[in-house]
Amino acid sequence: MSIEIGQPVLRAAVERLSVVNETSKVPLEAYSNFRLQGFGSHLKLATFNRLMTAEVRIDTDSPHEPFVSGVSLKALKELVPLLPEADRVRLEIKANKCSISCGGASFNLKLVPGDAFPPRYLSGGRHFDYSELSYTDLSLREFFEAIGKVIYCTEPASDRIYARGVVVTPSYFFGTDGRRLARYPNRILPVETPYVIPVEALARLQKLYKGATTGGIAPHGGEDVYELSFASMGIYATTRLLSTTLPDVGRVVPVTKADVFAIPKEPLLAALQRALILVNDKIPVSELHFSQERLRIRTDNDGNTSEESLAYSGLGTQLFQVNPRYLYEAVQRVDSEDIFFQLRGPDVAVIVTDAQGEHINAVMPRRVER
Repeated sequence: MSIEIGQPVLRAAVERLSVVNETSKVPLEAYSNFRLQGFGSHLKLATFNRLMTAEVRIDTDSPHEPFVSGVSLKALKELVPLLPEADRVRLEIKANKCSISCGGASFNLKLVPGDAFPPRYLSGGRHFDYSELSYTDLSLREFFEAIGKVIYCTEPASDRIYARGVVVTPSYFFGTDGRRLARYPNRILPVETPYVIPVEALARLQKLYKGATTGGIAPHGGEDVYELSFASMGIYATTRLLSTTLPDVGRVVPVTKADVFAIPKEPLLAALQRALILVNDKIPVSELHFSQERLRIRTDNDGNTSEESLAYSGLGTQLFQVNPRYLYEAVQRVDSEDIFFQLRGPDVAVIVTDAQGEHINAVMPRRVER
């Protein structure tokens, strides 16, 4: 059986799917192969890992018989980008091998039986069909932008499940590692029960859907949502979700009265970046003192010191110590010309927001010795 595919289309599909696989971590045979499925005038190229599965649907030049098999992921991933320049790539599917021809080059790759590579399989031996899902239309660009506002507060290797992913709630997205928190409004996804999307899957999904603007999303799994599917540009992916008891973020983001100080973003970022040059500790500390319309930032690391003075607007006097790296990462992600500090004393979380107070970043301070 012969199948012809446009070379740029095949190359793009292999490149996208390569970001999903993680063969070095999972030594199962199925994880080391792309899954090929042909039907009618289409070809599906798929791969998966311990967290997610993904497939790209490719239109072929002529109808062909249905088939399911697997072919070496490593070989295809390395061969396709190096194929000679040509309009078409020809695949010859035989009993136990796949012949790839392009220009004057040809290769034979051993085929793996289709039943050794379960389709769209994540956990518990369950199978599902993407066509059976009801997708909600959304802007993938806005979705990944929102994720980017909060994902920096997560740690994939953390023992706390909620810290290994971005939490999606009806009102907002948030990420937290227990020492800091970022929260951003959710105006994109309709959500009934909060769930956690793993950081590792989100990183791969963002690369998989690079360049996509619109798409669809579908939670599924019965009464409790435990998987989330995406669809856009003929690319389908499903990620497993994390189930956890969520932390009480209301305690970190209080509603009591605070002193508010506004500082231009760029000078503040530059000052914090200079302070970070001097610190080598895993937990560096800078002292920030708001007084008489000047913010003084002092960093001392084993005799190496830096001091900065920046103008601010606002009333009151506040002194606190904070990890400058955490503060820099929080300020960097706020989309606002001015950064607003909400301060309630040296032992209460430092709240950094945009002008509207919607994108909230909280950093726990170090105790100030008076």
